[in-house]
Amino acid sequence: MNDADVWHRRGVAAFERGELASALEALAQAIELDGSRADIHGDIGVVAHLAGVFKDAEAHFKQAISLAPGETHLHYNFGNLLKDLGRLVEAEEHYRHAVTGDPSYAPAHNNLGNVLKQLKRWTDAADSYRAAISADPHFSPAHRNLADLDEFLGRTKDAIDGFGRAAALRDNSGACIRAALAMPVIAGSLAEIEDTRARIAENLADLAGAELRLTDPLTQVGATPFHLAYHGRDDRPLMESLAELYRGACPSLSFTAPHCRDWMGGLEGGRIRVGFASAFLRDHTIARLNERLIEGLPRDKFDVRLFDRLPNNLAAAREALAAAELDVLYFTDIGMDPLTYFLAFARLAPVQCVSWGHPVTTGITSLDYFISGRPIEPDGAEIAYTERLVRLDTLPASVAAPDAGCDEMSGPVFLCPQSLFKLHPEFDPLIGRILARSPDAELVLLAGQHSEWQKALEARWKRTIPHVLDRIRFVPRRDRAGFMALLASARVVLDTPHFCGGLSSFEALTAGAPVVALPGDFMRSRVTLGLYRRMGMTDLVARNGDEYVELAVRLARDEVFNAEMRSRIRALAPRLIDDPAPIAEHARFFEKAVYGAV
Repeated sequence: MNDADVWHRRGVAAFERGELASALEALAQAIELDGSRADIHGDIGVVAHLAGVFKDAEAHFKQAISLAPGETHLHYNFGNLLKDLGRLVEAEEHYRHAVTGDPSYAPAHNNLGNVLKQLKRWTDAADSYRAAISADPHFSPAHRNLADLDEFLGRTKDAIDGFGRAAALRDNSGACIRAALAMPVIAGSLAEIEDTRARIAENLADLAGAELRLTDPLTQVGATPFHLAYHGRDDRPLMESLAELYRGACPSLSFTAPHCRDWMGGLEGGRIRVGFASAFLRDHTIARLNERLIEGLPRDKFDVRLFDRLPNNLAAAREALAAAELDVLYFTDIGMDPLTYFLAFARLAPVQCVSWGHPVTTGITSLDYFISGRPIEPDGAEIAYTERLVRLDTLPASVAAPDAGCDEMSGPVFLCPQSLFKLHPEFDPLIGRILARSPDAELVLLAGQHSEWQKALEARWKRTIPHVLDRIRFVPRRDRAGFMALLASARVVLDTPHFCGGLSSFEALTAGAPVVALPGDFMRSRVTLGLYRRMGMTDLVARNGDEYVELAVRLARDEVFNAEMRSRIRALAPRLIDDPAPIAEHARFFEKAVYGAV
Protein backbone atom coordinates (compact mmCIF):
# COMPACT_ATOMS: atom_id res chain seq x y z
CA MET A 1 0.00 0.00 0.00
CA ASN A 2 1.46 3.40 -0.96
CA ASP A 3 1.40 6.49 1.24
CA ALA A 4 -1.57 8.02 -0.62
CA ASP A 5 -3.63 4.93 0.19
CA VAL A 6 -2.69 5.17 3.87
CA TRP A 7 -3.77 8.79 4.16
CA HIS A 8 -6.87 8.07 2.10
CA ARG A 9 -7.94 5.32 4.48
CA ARG A 10 -7.25 7.52 7.49
CA GLY A 11 -9.41 10.22 5.99
CA VAL A 12 -12.28 7.83 5.29
CA ALA A 13 -12.05 6.41 8.84
CA ALA A 14 -12.14 9.92 10.34
CA PHE A 15 -15.13 10.77 8.17
CA GLU A 16 -16.96 7.65 9.36
CA ARG A 17 -16.33 8.75 12.96
CA GLY A 18 -17.85 12.16 12.12
CA GLU A 19 -14.51 13.98 12.48
CA LEU A 20 -14.80 16.16 9.39
CA ALA A 21 -11.80 18.42 10.04
CA SER A 22 -9.49 15.46 10.63
CA ALA A 23 -10.88 13.73 7.54
CA LEU A 24 -10.13 16.77 5.38
CA GLU A 25 -6.57 17.00 6.72
CA ALA A 26 -5.86 13.35 5.97
CA LEU A 27 -7.44 13.45 2.52
CA ALA A 28 -5.46 16.60 1.69
CA GLN A 29 -2.29 14.68 2.49
CA ALA A 30 -3.45 11.84 0.24
CA ILE A 31 -4.18 14.09 -2.73
CA GLU A 32 -0.87 15.90 -2.30
CA LEU A 33 0.86 12.55 -2.68
CA ASP A 34 -1.22 11.48 -5.69
CA GLY A 35 -3.28 14.18 -7.38
CA SER A 36 -4.43 11.86 -10.18
CA ARG A 37 -6.83 9.87 -7.99
CA ALA A 38 -10.45 10.64 -8.89
CA ASP A 39 -11.67 8.63 -5.90
CA ILE A 40 -9.71 10.80 -3.43
CA HIS A 41 -10.86 14.04 -5.09
CA GLY A 42 -14.42 12.73 -4.92
CA ASP A 43 -14.12 11.86 -1.22
CA ILE A 44 -12.71 15.31 -0.43
CA GLY A 45 -15.70 16.77 -2.26
CA VAL A 46 -18.13 14.78 -0.09
CA VAL A 47 -16.44 15.71 3.20
CA ALA A 48 -15.94 19.38 2.25
CA HIS A 49 -19.59 19.57 1.26
CA LEU A 50 -20.73 18.29 4.65
CA ALA A 51 -18.24 20.59 6.40
CA GLY A 52 -19.65 23.60 4.55
CA VAL A 53 -16.45 24.29 2.58
CA PHE A 54 -18.41 24.56 -0.64
CA LYS A 55 -15.78 26.11 -2.96
CA ASP A 56 -13.28 23.38 -2.15
CA ALA A 57 -15.96 20.72 -2.56
CA GLU A 58 -16.89 22.03 -6.01
CA ALA A 59 -13.27 22.24 -7.14
CA HIS A 60 -12.54 18.64 -6.11
CA PHE A 61 -15.74 17.28 -7.67
CA LYS A 62 -14.89 18.97 -10.96
CA GLN A 63 -11.38 17.54 -10.86
CA ALA A 64 -12.68 14.08 -10.03
CA ILE A 65 -15.17 14.13 -12.91
CA SER A 66 -12.51 15.36 -15.34
CA LEU A 67 -10.38 12.36 -14.33
CA ALA A 68 -13.23 9.82 -14.39
CA PRO A 69 -16.22 11.23 -16.33
CA GLY A 70 -18.00 7.89 -16.43
CA GLU A 71 -18.14 7.37 -12.63
CA THR A 72 -21.82 7.80 -11.85
CA HIS A 73 -21.35 8.26 -8.10
CA LEU A 74 -19.17 11.33 -8.74
CA HIS A 75 -21.98 12.95 -10.72
CA TYR A 76 -24.42 11.97 -7.98
CA ASN A 77 -22.33 13.50 -5.20
CA PHE A 78 -21.66 16.66 -7.21
CA GLY A 79 -25.40 16.89 -7.86
CA ASN A 80 -25.98 16.76 -4.10
CA LEU A 81 -23.67 19.75 -3.59
CA LEU A 82 -25.23 21.75 -6.41
CA LYS A 83 -28.70 21.03 -5.07
CA ASP A 84 -27.76 22.31 -1.61
CA LEU A 85 -26.23 25.43 -3.21
CA GLY A 86 -29.52 26.11 -4.99
CA ARG A 87 -28.01 25.54 -8.44
CA LEU A 88 -30.85 23.27 -9.42
CA VAL A 89 -30.47 23.19 -13.20
CA GLU A 90 -26.82 22.12 -12.86
CA ALA A 91 -27.78 19.57 -10.22
CA GLU A 92 -30.39 18.10 -12.57
CA GLU A 93 -27.74 17.72 -15.27
CA HIS A 94 -25.42 15.70 -13.03
CA TYR A 95 -28.20 13.53 -11.59
CA ARG A 96 -29.25 12.73 -15.16
CA HIS A 97 -25.65 11.73 -15.93
CA ALA A 98 -25.83 9.36 -12.98
CA VAL A 99 -29.16 7.70 -13.88
CA THR A 100 -28.23 7.47 -17.57
CA GLY A 101 -24.98 5.72 -16.66
CA ASP A 102 -26.72 3.47 -14.15
CA PRO A 103 -30.53 3.23 -14.51
CA SER A 104 -30.63 1.11 -11.33
CA TYR A 105 -29.16 3.96 -9.24
CA ALA A 106 -32.20 4.54 -6.99
CA PRO A 107 -30.70 7.36 -4.84
CA ALA A 108 -29.87 9.36 -7.98
CA HIS A 109 -33.44 8.97 -9.32
CA ASN A 110 -34.73 10.01 -5.91
CA ASN A 111 -32.56 13.12 -5.63
CA LEU A 112 -33.37 14.06 -9.21
CA GLY A 113 -37.00 13.99 -8.12
CA ASN A 114 -36.17 16.33 -5.24
CA VAL A 115 -34.59 18.83 -7.63
CA LEU A 116 -37.50 18.63 -10.05
CA LYS A 117 -39.89 19.24 -7.16
CA GLN A 118 -37.96 22.38 -6.22
CA LEU A 119 -38.18 23.44 -9.88
CA LYS A 120 -41.97 22.98 -9.59
CA ARG A 121 -42.00 20.27 -12.25
CA TRP A 122 -44.36 18.13 -10.22
CA THR A 123 -45.14 15.45 -12.81
CA ASP A 124 -41.46 14.94 -13.67
CA ALA A 125 -40.63 14.75 -9.96
CA ALA A 126 -43.25 12.04 -9.41
CA ASP A 127 -41.87 10.11 -12.39
CA SER A 128 -38.36 10.23 -10.91
CA TYR A 129 -39.57 8.97 -7.55
CA ARG A 130 -41.40 6.13 -9.27
CA ALA A 131 -38.23 5.34 -11.26
CA ALA A 132 -36.32 5.10 -7.97
CA ILE A 133 -38.97 2.73 -6.59
CA SER A 134 -38.85 0.66 -9.80
CA ALA A 135 -35.06 0.44 -9.53
CA ASP A 136 -35.26 -0.58 -5.88
CA PRO A 137 -38.75 -1.28 -4.46
CA HIS A 138 -37.23 -1.33 -0.96
CA PHE A 139 -35.71 2.17 -1.24
CA SER A 140 -37.71 3.85 1.50
CA PRO A 141 -36.73 7.52 0.82
CA ALA A 142 -38.37 7.43 -2.62
CA HIS A 143 -41.63 6.14 -1.14
CA ARG A 144 -41.45 8.88 1.48
CA ASN A 145 -40.66 11.63 -1.04
CA LEU A 146 -43.47 10.55 -3.35
CA ALA A 147 -45.78 10.67 -0.34
CA ASP A 148 -44.41 14.13 0.51
CA LEU A 149 -45.26 15.30 -3.02
CA ASP A 150 -48.74 13.80 -2.75
CA GLU A 151 -49.28 15.71 0.50
CA PHE A 152 -48.08 18.95 -1.09
CA LEU A 153 -50.50 18.47 -3.99
CA GLY A 154 -53.39 17.87 -1.60
CA ARG A 155 -53.65 14.10 -2.00
CA THR A 156 -53.72 13.48 1.73
CA LYS A 157 -54.91 9.88 1.68
CA ASP A 158 -52.28 8.89 -0.92
CA ALA A 159 -49.68 10.65 1.22
CA ILE A 160 -50.62 8.77 4.38
CA ASP A 161 -50.57 5.47 2.48
CA GLY A 162 -47.17 6.33 0.97
CA PHE A 163 -45.64 7.26 4.30
CA GLY A 164 -47.02 4.00 5.66
CA ARG A 165 -45.29 2.03 2.89
CA ALA A 166 -42.02 3.83 3.62
CA ALA A 167 -42.32 3.02 7.32
CA ALA A 168 -43.11 -0.64 6.63
CA LEU A 169 -39.97 -1.15 4.56
CA ARG A 170 -37.74 -0.75 7.59
CA ASP A 171 -37.73 0.73 11.07
CA ASN A 172 -38.46 4.18 9.67
CA SER A 173 -39.40 6.52 12.49
CA GLY A 174 -39.28 9.53 10.18
CA ALA A 175 -41.95 8.12 7.88
CA CYS A 176 -44.09 7.23 10.91
CA ILE A 177 -43.96 10.86 12.02
CA ARG A 178 -44.78 12.13 8.53
CA ALA A 179 -47.78 9.81 8.34
CA ALA A 180 -48.92 11.06 11.75
CA LEU A 181 -48.70 14.72 10.70
CA ALA A 182 -50.08 14.50 7.15
CA MET A 183 -52.80 17.08 6.54
CA PRO A 184 -54.59 18.76 3.63
CA VAL A 185 -53.14 21.94 2.13
CA ILE A 186 -56.66 23.18 1.40
CA ALA A 187 -59.16 22.14 4.06
CA GLY A 188 -62.40 20.87 2.60
CA SER A 189 -64.50 21.94 5.58
CA LEU A 190 -64.37 23.01 9.19
CA ALA A 191 -65.16 19.42 10.15
CA GLU A 192 -62.13 18.22 8.19
CA ILE A 193 -59.94 20.66 10.13
CA GLU A 194 -61.26 19.38 13.45
CA ASP A 195 -60.91 15.74 12.38
CA THR A 196 -57.37 16.35 11.11
CA ARG A 197 -56.27 17.97 14.34
CA ALA A 198 -57.86 15.24 16.46
CA ARG A 199 -56.13 12.58 14.34
CA ILE A 200 -52.75 14.33 14.69
CA ALA A 201 -53.17 14.68 18.46
CA GLU A 202 -54.03 10.98 18.76
CA ASN A 203 -51.13 9.98 16.51
CA LEU A 204 -48.64 12.04 18.51
CA ALA A 205 -49.89 10.47 21.74
CA ASP A 206 -49.45 6.99 20.24
CA LEU A 207 -45.96 7.78 18.95
CA ALA A 208 -44.90 9.16 22.33
CA GLY A 209 -45.06 5.62 23.68
CA ALA A 210 -43.55 3.94 20.62
CA GLU A 211 -39.86 4.52 21.47
CA LEU A 212 -39.05 6.12 18.13
CA ARG A 213 -35.40 6.62 17.23
CA LEU A 214 -34.08 9.32 14.90
CA THR A 215 -30.42 9.94 14.09
CA ASP A 216 -30.95 12.76 11.58
CA PRO A 217 -34.46 14.22 11.61
CA LEU A 218 -33.56 16.68 8.85
CA THR A 219 -33.25 13.85 6.34
CA GLN A 220 -35.49 11.30 8.03
CA VAL A 221 -38.45 13.67 8.50
CA GLY A 222 -37.51 16.68 6.39
CA ALA A 223 -40.67 18.72 6.98
CA THR A 224 -42.52 20.86 9.50
CA PRO A 225 -46.25 20.94 10.37
CA PHE A 226 -46.52 24.19 8.41
CA HIS A 227 -50.23 24.08 7.61
CA LEU A 228 -51.40 23.68 11.21
CA ALA A 229 -51.10 27.44 11.65
CA TYR A 230 -53.80 28.04 9.03
CA HIS A 231 -56.51 26.18 10.92
CA GLY A 232 -57.37 29.11 13.18
CA ARG A 233 -56.94 27.10 16.36
CA ASP A 234 -54.57 27.04 19.34
CA ASP A 235 -51.48 25.21 18.09
CA ARG A 236 -49.52 25.20 21.35
CA PRO A 237 -50.60 21.71 22.58
CA LEU A 238 -49.74 20.05 19.26
CA MET A 239 -46.46 21.93 18.81
CA GLU A 240 -45.39 21.08 22.37
CA SER A 241 -46.22 17.40 21.90
CA LEU A 242 -44.30 17.26 18.64
CA ALA A 243 -41.23 18.98 20.11
CA GLU A 244 -41.21 16.59 23.08
CA LEU A 245 -41.47 13.66 20.67
CA TYR A 246 -38.45 14.87 18.70
CA ARG A 247 -36.32 15.47 21.81
CA GLY A 248 -37.05 11.96 23.04
CA ALA A 249 -36.46 10.32 19.66
CA CYS A 250 -33.25 12.21 18.86
CA PRO A 251 -31.13 13.17 21.90
CA SER A 252 -28.51 14.82 19.66
CA LEU A 253 -31.01 17.61 18.95
CA SER A 254 -30.23 18.91 22.45
CA PHE A 255 -26.67 19.85 21.47
CA THR A 256 -25.12 22.68 23.50
CA ALA A 257 -22.45 24.95 22.01
CA PRO A 258 -19.32 24.97 24.23
CA HIS A 259 -19.34 28.74 24.76
CA CYS A 260 -22.85 28.58 26.24
CA ARG A 261 -21.75 26.43 29.17
CA ASP A 262 -19.62 29.07 30.87
CA TRP A 263 -21.09 32.23 29.35
CA MET A 264 -21.46 35.17 31.73
CA GLY A 265 -23.96 37.62 30.27
CA GLY A 266 -22.46 41.00 29.51
CA LEU A 267 -19.22 40.36 31.38
CA GLU A 268 -17.03 39.41 28.42
CA GLY A 269 -17.05 42.97 27.10
CA GLY A 270 -17.07 44.06 23.49
CA ARG A 271 -19.99 44.26 21.11
CA ILE A 272 -22.96 41.94 21.50
CA ARG A 273 -22.75 39.20 18.87
CA VAL A 274 -26.17 38.80 17.23
CA GLY A 275 -26.77 36.18 14.55
CA PHE A 276 -29.79 36.18 12.24
CA ALA A 277 -30.68 32.72 10.91
CA SER A 278 -33.15 31.89 8.16
CA ALA A 279 -33.34 30.11 4.82
CA PHE A 280 -35.27 33.10 3.45
CA LEU A 281 -33.03 36.14 3.84
CA ARG A 282 -32.67 36.61 0.09
CA ASP A 283 -35.48 37.68 -2.26
CA HIS A 284 -38.31 36.62 0.03
CA THR A 285 -40.95 38.20 2.27
CA ILE A 286 -38.81 37.29 5.30
CA ALA A 287 -35.92 39.26 3.81
CA ARG A 288 -38.05 42.36 3.27
CA LEU A 289 -39.43 42.16 6.81
CA ASN A 290 -35.96 41.98 8.37
CA GLU A 291 -33.50 43.81 6.13
CA ARG A 292 -33.98 47.19 7.85
CA LEU A 293 -33.49 45.63 11.29
CA ILE A 294 -30.36 43.80 10.20
CA GLU A 295 -28.92 46.91 8.54
CA GLY A 296 -30.04 49.29 11.27
CA LEU A 297 -28.66 47.75 14.47
CA PRO A 298 -25.91 50.14 15.60
CA ARG A 299 -22.57 48.54 14.80
CA ASP A 300 -20.80 50.24 17.69
CA LYS A 301 -22.88 48.04 20.02
CA PHE A 302 -23.63 44.97 17.90
CA ASP A 303 -21.56 42.57 15.85
CA VAL A 304 -24.21 41.33 13.39
CA ARG A 305 -23.81 38.03 11.52
CA LEU A 306 -26.06 36.49 8.85
CA PHE A 307 -26.62 32.74 8.61
CA ASP A 308 -28.59 32.35 5.40
CA ARG A 309 -26.41 29.79 3.65
CA LEU A 310 -25.93 27.14 6.29
CA PRO A 311 -24.91 23.61 5.23
CA ASN A 312 -27.94 21.44 4.57
CA ASN A 313 -26.65 19.06 7.22
CA LEU A 314 -27.84 19.38 10.79
CA ALA A 315 -24.55 18.57 12.51
CA ALA A 316 -22.50 20.81 10.21
CA ALA A 317 -24.98 23.68 10.54
CA ARG A 318 -24.91 23.37 14.33
CA GLU A 319 -21.12 23.46 14.30
CA ALA A 320 -21.11 26.56 12.07
CA LEU A 321 -23.42 28.42 14.44
CA ALA A 322 -21.57 27.21 17.54
CA ALA A 323 -18.26 28.40 16.09
CA ALA A 324 -19.62 31.95 15.85
CA GLU A 325 -19.94 32.06 19.68
CA LEU A 326 -23.05 34.23 19.48
CA ASP A 327 -24.59 36.04 22.42
CA VAL A 328 -27.99 36.18 20.70
CA LEU A 329 -29.35 33.88 18.01
CA TYR A 330 -32.39 35.37 16.28
CA PHE A 331 -34.50 33.07 14.11
CA THR A 332 -36.58 35.32 11.89
CA ASP A 333 -38.93 32.39 11.26
CA ILE A 334 -39.39 28.87 12.57
CA GLY A 335 -41.76 26.44 10.91
CA MET A 336 -41.27 27.05 7.19
CA ASP A 337 -37.89 25.36 6.77
CA PRO A 338 -36.91 22.00 8.34
CA LEU A 339 -33.26 22.94 8.91
CA THR A 340 -33.94 25.98 11.09
CA TYR A 341 -36.75 24.13 12.89
CA PHE A 342 -34.43 21.31 13.97
CA LEU A 343 -31.53 23.69 14.68
CA ALA A 344 -33.74 25.50 17.20
CA PHE A 345 -33.70 22.47 19.51
CA ALA A 346 -30.00 23.08 20.24
CA ARG A 347 -28.53 25.65 22.61
CA LEU A 348 -26.40 27.61 20.14
CA ALA A 349 -26.45 30.95 21.95
CA PRO A 350 -27.21 31.92 25.54
CA VAL A 351 -30.15 34.01 24.29
CA GLN A 352 -32.32 32.47 21.55
CA CYS A 353 -35.28 34.25 19.98
CA VAL A 354 -37.82 33.64 17.27
CA SER A 355 -39.94 36.25 15.59
CA TRP A 356 -43.11 36.41 13.53
CA GLY A 357 -41.91 35.18 10.12
CA HIS A 358 -44.12 32.14 10.76
CA PRO A 359 -46.41 33.61 13.42
CA VAL A 360 -47.09 30.71 15.75
CA THR A 361 -45.36 29.22 18.77
CA THR A 362 -42.72 26.58 18.08
CA GLY A 363 -43.22 24.40 21.18
CA ILE A 364 -39.41 24.20 21.45
CA THR A 365 -38.14 24.79 25.00
CA SER A 366 -34.68 25.98 23.92
CA LEU A 367 -36.19 29.08 22.32
CA ASP A 368 -36.28 31.68 25.07
CA TYR A 369 -38.30 34.53 23.56
CA PHE A 370 -40.95 35.14 20.91
CA ILE A 371 -40.59 38.71 19.60
CA SER A 372 -43.95 40.27 18.81
CA GLY A 373 -45.66 43.62 19.38
CA ARG A 374 -48.42 45.18 21.44
CA PRO A 375 -50.38 46.39 18.37
CA ILE A 376 -50.90 42.80 17.20
CA GLU A 377 -51.17 40.72 20.36
CA PRO A 378 -54.48 40.27 22.21
CA ASP A 379 -54.75 40.36 25.98
CA GLY A 380 -53.66 37.08 27.56
CA ALA A 381 -51.69 36.03 24.48
CA GLU A 382 -48.88 34.58 26.62
CA ILE A 383 -50.81 31.34 27.04
CA ALA A 384 -50.49 30.62 23.31
CA TYR A 385 -46.67 30.54 23.43
CA THR A 386 -44.12 28.15 24.91
CA GLU A 387 -41.54 30.93 24.51
CA ARG A 388 -41.59 33.99 26.74
CA LEU A 389 -43.64 36.53 24.79
CA VAL A 390 -41.94 39.89 24.26
CA ARG A 391 -44.34 42.64 23.22
CA LEU A 392 -42.48 45.51 21.60
CA ASP A 393 -44.40 48.77 21.82
CA THR A 394 -44.50 48.90 18.04
CA LEU A 395 -44.70 46.35 15.24
CA PRO A 396 -41.74 43.95 15.26
CA ALA A 397 -40.50 44.96 11.80
CA SER A 398 -39.34 48.05 9.95
CA VAL A 399 -40.17 47.82 6.25
CA ALA A 400 -38.83 49.80 3.31
CA ALA A 401 -41.14 51.54 0.87
CA PRO A 402 -42.37 49.07 -1.76
CA ASP A 403 -42.44 49.74 -5.48
CA ALA A 404 -45.16 52.20 -6.42
CA GLY A 405 -48.46 50.93 -7.79
CA CYS A 406 -50.90 52.86 -9.96
CA ASP A 407 -53.34 55.59 -8.94
CA GLU A 408 -56.54 54.45 -10.64
CA MET A 409 -59.12 51.88 -9.51
CA SER A 410 -59.08 50.11 -12.85
CA GLY A 411 -58.73 46.60 -11.51
CA PRO A 412 -61.06 44.18 -9.71
CA VAL A 413 -63.76 45.34 -7.34
CA PHE A 414 -62.71 42.74 -4.75
CA LEU A 415 -59.19 41.37 -4.49
CA CYS A 416 -57.86 38.80 -2.02
CA PRO A 417 -54.10 38.64 -2.63
CA GLN A 418 -53.33 35.93 -0.04
CA SER A 419 -51.96 32.42 -0.55
CA LEU A 420 -54.79 29.98 -1.18
CA PHE A 421 -54.10 27.96 1.97
CA LYS A 422 -55.05 31.05 4.01
CA LEU A 423 -58.64 30.81 2.76
CA HIS A 424 -60.25 29.16 5.77
CA PRO A 425 -63.64 27.42 5.34
CA GLU A 426 -65.16 30.06 7.63
CA PHE A 427 -64.22 32.68 5.02
CA ASP A 428 -66.54 31.07 2.45
CA PRO A 429 -69.86 32.41 3.80
CA LEU A 430 -68.38 35.92 4.05
CA ILE A 431 -67.36 35.76 0.39
CA GLY A 432 -70.82 34.48 -0.50
CA ARG A 433 -72.60 37.30 1.32
CA ILE A 434 -70.33 40.01 -0.10
CA LEU A 435 -70.72 38.87 -3.71
CA ALA A 436 -74.48 38.27 -3.29
CA ARG A 437 -74.86 41.93 -2.29
CA SER A 438 -72.57 43.09 -5.12
CA PRO A 439 -74.14 41.37 -8.12
CA ASP A 440 -71.94 43.03 -10.74
CA ALA A 441 -68.63 42.44 -8.94
CA GLU A 442 -65.97 39.75 -9.13
CA LEU A 443 -63.56 38.47 -6.52
CA VAL A 444 -60.04 38.03 -7.90
CA LEU A 445 -57.49 35.70 -6.31
CA LEU A 446 -53.93 34.79 -7.24
CA ALA A 447 -53.42 31.27 -8.56
CA GLY A 448 -51.75 28.82 -6.19
CA GLN A 449 -48.40 27.13 -6.63
CA HIS A 450 -50.22 24.15 -8.07
CA SER A 451 -53.51 23.77 -9.93
CA GLU A 452 -54.59 21.07 -7.47
CA TRP A 453 -54.99 23.73 -4.77
CA GLN A 454 -57.33 25.75 -6.95
CA LYS A 455 -59.32 22.63 -7.81
CA ALA A 456 -59.69 21.80 -4.11
CA LEU A 457 -60.98 25.30 -3.34
CA GLU A 458 -63.42 25.23 -6.23
CA ALA A 459 -64.72 21.83 -5.12
CA ARG A 460 -65.31 23.28 -1.64
CA TRP A 461 -67.04 26.38 -3.01
CA LYS A 462 -69.36 24.25 -5.12
CA ARG A 463 -70.70 22.97 -1.82
CA THR A 464 -70.57 26.16 0.25
CA ILE A 465 -71.18 29.14 -2.10
CA PRO A 466 -72.32 27.75 -5.47
CA HIS A 467 -74.48 30.84 -6.14
CA VAL A 468 -71.41 33.11 -6.58
CA LEU A 469 -68.81 30.65 -7.86
CA ASP A 470 -69.01 32.04 -11.41
CA ARG A 471 -67.79 35.42 -10.09
CA ILE A 472 -64.62 34.15 -8.43
CA ARG A 473 -61.68 34.39 -10.78
CA PHE A 474 -58.05 33.30 -10.49
CA VAL A 475 -55.30 35.31 -12.18
CA PRO A 476 -51.67 34.28 -12.68
CA ARG A 477 -49.12 35.23 -10.07
CA ARG A 478 -47.00 38.20 -11.11
CA ASP A 479 -43.73 39.94 -10.44
CA ARG A 480 -43.40 42.58 -7.71
CA ALA A 481 -44.23 45.55 -9.91
CA GLY A 482 -47.26 43.74 -11.31
CA PHE A 483 -48.39 42.70 -7.83
CA MET A 484 -48.17 46.28 -6.54
CA ALA A 485 -50.14 47.54 -9.56
CA LEU A 486 -52.84 44.94 -8.93
CA LEU A 487 -53.10 45.95 -5.25
CA ALA A 488 -53.36 49.64 -6.04
CA SER A 489 -55.95 49.10 -8.77
CA ALA A 490 -58.39 47.10 -6.60
CA ARG A 491 -61.43 48.89 -5.21
CA VAL A 492 -61.49 46.67 -2.10
CA VAL A 493 -58.82 44.34 -0.68
CA LEU A 494 -60.28 41.53 1.44
CA ASP A 495 -58.03 40.38 4.24
CA THR A 496 -58.34 36.74 5.30
CA PRO A 497 -59.65 35.85 8.76
CA HIS A 498 -57.67 33.46 11.02
CA PHE A 499 -54.39 34.11 9.15
CA CYS A 500 -54.27 37.59 7.66
CA GLY A 501 -51.92 39.41 5.35
CA GLY A 502 -48.54 40.57 6.62
CA LEU A 503 -46.22 42.17 4.11
CA SER A 504 -49.03 42.10 1.52
CA SER A 505 -51.24 44.22 3.82
CA PHE A 506 -48.37 46.66 4.32
CA GLU A 507 -47.93 46.86 0.55
CA ALA A 508 -51.65 47.31 -0.08
CA LEU A 509 -51.92 50.14 2.45
CA THR A 510 -48.81 51.91 1.22
CA ALA A 511 -50.32 51.68 -2.28
CA GLY A 512 -53.45 53.42 -0.97
CA ALA A 513 -55.76 50.41 -1.24
CA PRO A 514 -58.44 49.96 1.45
CA VAL A 515 -58.01 46.63 3.26
CA VAL A 516 -60.97 45.22 5.20
CA ALA A 517 -59.66 43.30 8.22
CA LEU A 518 -61.26 40.81 10.59
CA PRO A 519 -58.85 40.13 13.48
CA GLY A 520 -59.27 37.02 15.59
CA ASP A 521 -57.89 35.42 18.73
CA PHE A 522 -54.28 34.88 17.63
CA MET A 523 -51.55 37.23 16.46
CA ARG A 524 -51.45 35.65 13.01
CA SER A 525 -54.92 37.11 12.35
CA ARG A 526 -54.12 40.56 13.76
CA VAL A 527 -51.20 41.93 11.73
CA THR A 528 -53.39 44.11 9.50
CA LEU A 529 -55.05 45.43 12.66
CA GLY A 530 -51.56 46.31 13.95
CA LEU A 531 -50.73 48.19 10.76
CA TYR A 532 -53.93 50.21 11.04
CA ARG A 533 -53.21 50.91 14.70
CA ARG A 534 -49.73 52.13 13.80
CA MET A 535 -51.35 54.44 11.26
CA GLY A 536 -53.86 55.71 13.84
CA MET A 537 -56.86 54.54 11.78
CA THR A 538 -59.10 51.54 12.47
CA ASP A 539 -62.21 52.42 10.43
CA LEU A 540 -61.85 49.31 8.24
CA VAL A 541 -61.22 46.86 11.07
CA ALA A 542 -64.35 44.76 11.59
CA ARG A 543 -65.45 43.48 14.98
CA ASN A 544 -67.34 40.49 13.54
CA GLY A 545 -68.36 38.82 10.30
CA ASP A 546 -71.44 41.00 9.80
CA GLU A 547 -69.40 44.18 10.09
CA TYR A 548 -66.76 42.74 7.73
CA VAL A 549 -69.41 42.18 5.07
CA GLU A 550 -70.90 45.65 5.59
CA LEU A 551 -67.54 47.40 5.25
CA ALA A 552 -66.61 45.44 2.11
CA VAL A 553 -69.95 46.11 0.42
CA ARG A 554 -69.93 49.80 1.37
CA LEU A 555 -66.43 50.28 -0.05
CA ALA A 556 -67.55 48.62 -3.27
CA ARG A 557 -70.78 50.59 -3.69
CA ASP A 558 -70.18 53.97 -2.00
CA GLU A 559 -67.67 55.92 -4.08
CA VAL A 560 -67.52 58.82 -1.61
CA PHE A 561 -66.74 56.50 1.30
CA ASN A 562 -64.15 54.63 -0.78
CA ALA A 563 -62.45 57.86 -1.84
CA GLU A 564 -62.41 59.11 1.76
CA MET A 565 -60.81 55.89 3.01
CA ARG A 566 -58.20 55.88 0.23
CA SER A 567 -57.34 59.52 0.95
CA ARG A 568 -56.85 58.87 4.65
CA ILE A 569 -54.83 55.72 4.00
CA ARG A 570 -52.50 57.58 1.63
CA ALA A 571 -52.04 60.33 4.20
CA LEU A 572 -51.32 57.96 7.10
CA ALA A 573 -49.50 55.03 5.46
CA PRO A 574 -46.10 56.84 5.44
CA ARG A 575 -46.01 56.14 9.20
CA LEU A 576 -45.44 52.50 8.30
CA ILE A 577 -42.42 53.08 6.05
CA ASP A 578 -38.87 52.82 7.42
CA ASP A 579 -40.13 53.07 10.98
CA PRO A 580 -37.04 53.40 13.22
CA ALA A 581 -38.88 52.33 16.38
CA PRO A 582 -38.67 48.53 15.86
CA ILE A 583 -34.89 48.76 15.34
CA ALA A 584 -34.39 50.78 18.53
CA GLU A 585 -36.67 48.45 20.51
CA HIS A 586 -34.86 45.35 19.27
CA ALA A 587 -31.53 46.93 20.25
CA ARG A 588 -32.80 47.65 23.76
CA PHE A 589 -34.22 44.14 24.07
CA PHE A 590 -30.96 42.49 22.98
CA GLU A 591 -29.01 44.49 25.55
CA LYS A 592 -31.47 43.67 28.33
CA ALA A 593 -31.57 39.98 27.41
CA VAL A 594 -27.78 39.68 27.38
CA TYR A 595 -27.47 41.50 30.69
CA GLY A 596 -30.28 39.47 32.26
CA ALA A 597 -32.61 42.44 32.67
CA VAL A 598 -35.61 41.29 30.61
